[in-house]
Amino acid sequence: MSRGVQVRETIELLCKIFKDNGMSGVEAEALRKAKFDKSDVCFPLWRLLFEMISFCQHGLMNSSIFTSFAHMKTEDQVMYVKKEMQKRGYLSRVFATLPTDMSTGSRELMLALAWLLNKEDIISKFMENRASPMDDDVVSLYESQGQVGLYFQSVESEEGWSQPALGDKQQSPAQRVQQMLVLNTKLKMSLRLLHSSQHEYATLTHRIHNSTYGVSLSPNMNHLTTMQVQMLRHPQHMKRVLSLLEQDSTRLEHLMQWDEKETLFWEWMESVLELKLQHVREGGDSAGADSDSVNTNTCATRTVFLEVPPTIGSDIAESRRNLMNMILHYESAIERLEDLWATKRSTVSEWELDKLLGDINTEISQLQSCLGQAPKENTVPPPGRPRLTLVKNKGGSRAPVKVSNAVAATSHGRDSAEESTVSVHDEIGRLQQEADMLEKELKDMRRDCLHKLNRIVSASPNTVCIMPPQLRKLCR
Repeated sequence: MSRGVQVRETIELLCKIFKDNGMSGVEAEALRKAKFDKSDVCFPLWRLLFEMISFCQHGLMNSSIFTSFAHMKTEDQVMYVKKEMQKRGYLSRVFATLPTDMSTGSRELMLALAWLLNKEDIISKFMENRASPMDDDVVSLYESQGQVGLYFQSVESEEGWSQPALGDKQQSPAQRVQQMLVLNTKLKMSLRLLHSSQHEYATLTHRIHNSTYGVSLSPNMNHLTTMQVQMLRHPQHMKRVLSLLEQDSTRLEHLMQWDEKETLFWEWMESVLELKLQHVREGGDSAGADSDSVNTNTCATRTVFLEVPPTIGSDIAESRRNLMNMILHYESAIERLEDLWATKRSTVSEWELDKLLGDINTEISQLQSCLGQAPKENTVPPPGRPRLTLVKNKGGSRAPVKVSNAVAATSHGRDSAEESTVSVHDEIGRLQQEADMLEKELKDMRRDCLHKLNRIVSASPNTVCIMPPQLRKLCR
C-alpha cells in the first residue's frame, strides 16, 4: 500500500472519529485541500475548531453548541475562536490576523486544529467519554425517520425558543426588569419540575429493584435493572440494542485504529508545515497561495491579541525581587535549623539514649500484653539494669562481673580517649547525682505504671486489683 493511500485512510479515520463523537461531519478531502490553502474549505474548519473548543470547555457535545454557533454572527464566531486559542497558548500572528469573513487561511486553520488536537489530547478525552449503552438505566426505544436506535431520554425542546433580547436599546429599564422577572419565574418552575421528575424516577427505580430482588443477570447485582426489565418485557427490542452495540463497537474500533495510525498523521502535518515555510521563504502570501483566496477587503481583517497590562514590566521585576527576598529569608532559616540540629545531636548523652531504648521496650511489652501475646525478650537491654559478664581470671576460673549499661557503652570511648586525672571526690559526686536522677526517674516510671494499671482495671469490670503494701510504700 502506497504512502498516499495510507495518509488518505488516516485522515478519513480522523473525520470518522469526529463524527462518531457528536461533532459536525467534515470531509477528508477538505483537510487535504487545506494543505494547499484552498479557500472553499475555510468554513467547515472554523466550525470544527469552534466545536473542539466547546468540547474542551464542557467535556461533551450537545445541541446547545450547534445552536450557539448557528445564532452567532460570522465575525463573532471567528473572534471567539481566536481568543480561545490564544488563551490556550496558541500565539500565532498569522492565525490572529486571519480575515473575519472566513475567506482565506485554510492552511493556518489546519495547523491550529492539529495543535489543539495535540495540546488538549482530544482523542484521549473521546476514549474516556465512551461508555457501553447497556450501562445506562434510563432508555427510550423509538423509531424516527427510518433510523432505529437506542437513545437516552432527554427533556430538551427548542420549539418556540428565542433568545431574549436583553440588550435591545428600544426597551426601557422597567421592561428589562420585567423580562428578567419572567425568566426567573420560568427558571424556578423548571427546577421544580426537574426535582419532581427526579423524585418520581428514583421512586419507580426503587420499586423495580424491590420487585426483582433475588433475580440478577449481573454478578455484582442482586436485582434487575430498568433496561433488563424492558428487554424481558419486549424481546423485539433486542435487535435494536444489538444494532446500537455494534455501532458502539465500531466507534471503539476507530479509536483503537487511531493509536496505530496517529504517527502517520503527524508526519503528514509536518509536510503541511514545511509547505507553509516554503511559501514564506519564496516570498509568497503566508496566508494563502491561491490567488483566488486573496482578500482585498482589508477591513475584514481584525488582529486579536490578549490584553497585556501596561505595568507588566514592573510587575515582573517586583515579583522577581519578592522571590529573591523569600529565597534569602528561608535560606537563613534553613541554616539555623541545620545548626540547631547539629548542636542537639552533639549534646545527646548515652544515658538519654538508654532511656529512649527502655521506653521503646516498655511500650512493645504493653502492646503485646494487650494483644494477648507473651512479651518477647528485649532485643535491647533496658536502661539502668546491670548485666553480668563472665570474665576469665588468671587462675583459670570464671567469675561473674557486674557491668552497667552506661559503662559498657562508653568503655570503648574511654579507652580511645586521652588519659586525664580526675579527682575522686568529683567522680563520687557525679555518680551520686546520676544515682539520684535514676532514683527519681524510677519513681516516676512506677507512678506511671500504677496509673496505667488502674486504667486497665477500670476498663475491666470483672477484675479486682489489690496492691501489695510494699508497692504502696514505693509509690508514695
